[in-house]
Amino acid sequence: MIHILWIHHCDLLYRLLLIFLFIRLMPEAYYKGAPDVQCLYMTPKHGFQPQIEPPSIEFVSPKGLNKTTDSESLPHIDVVLKSSTGMFKGFFIRAEAYGVTKGERKGIGKWWVNDTGVQYLHCFGAIQSSITHTGNVFALNEVRATWSPPLDYEGTIVFRATVVQDFKTYWKDISSDLVTFIRIPSSPQHKLRSPRKNMEENDAHTQLRETSTTTLKSTPSLSTQNQTGRQKLKISGYPFSWLGEGDSGSRSTDPIDFLLFSYLCSFIIFIIISNLY
Repeated sequence: MIHILWIHHCDLLYRLLLIFLFIRLMPEAYYKGAPDVQCLYMTPKHGFQPQIEPPSIEFVSPKGLNKTTDSESLPHIDVVLKSSTGMFKGFFIRAEAYGVTKGERKGIGKWWVNDTGVQYLHCFGAIQSSITHTGNVFALNEVRATWSPPLDYEGTIVFRATVVQDFKTYWKDISSDLVTFIRIPSSPQHKLRSPRKNMEENDAHTQLRETSTTTLKSTPSLSTQNQTGRQKLKISGYPFSWLGEGDSGSRSTDPIDFLLFSYLCSFIIFIIISNLY
């Protein structure tokens, strides 16, 4: 009899322990926020299916944005997730590239929050790529945060959220309006240029090359400079063409050439006179 009572008490204690652990661990499913393992599917492991009816929670910001940005100034988007009917206790929010299949979705960009009830998740090694709740005191009807895209990002993104109202009630795939980023290169060398502008620059470069070539051709060589540096003697109507053409149609020659020519003439005259006598 005592043995039977002992077994009964042990079974009762075991059941009470299981109930205590279940009650104790039940809020842990969303008390400390979504764990990192939920980064892929954004589904709480509570053992219940998501709600089918449309949620009363929506993204009231952003709404239909087309952001034009360059590589030096990153825009910041204010994101507001709000419930129109009551409080919610848990959430998971991230930005995704639009059009990616569900199994390949991941958070992009970086989040910034000032609320003490919000914490960052570093999904897939990306710092501050998602946000979730923290602490069981979190019970608000809205979440506010700021998000910035990756550097030089160009494309369309969507904000997606999972919201937990209580342990059994939650909604998945709450989506915002699409946000499109069009990047404008800020550096001058990346700016698009008109064909006319390119033609003008090509003409200028061609003219510069022609001017440089003409200058090189007109510049005398060192030997020419030495010759022209000597003082030239102009002799009008000089009978020998090999002495060179002077300026303005006159003949010019080097003094040394003229001296040799004078000696030659004197020698010829001397021979002629000698033969006469």
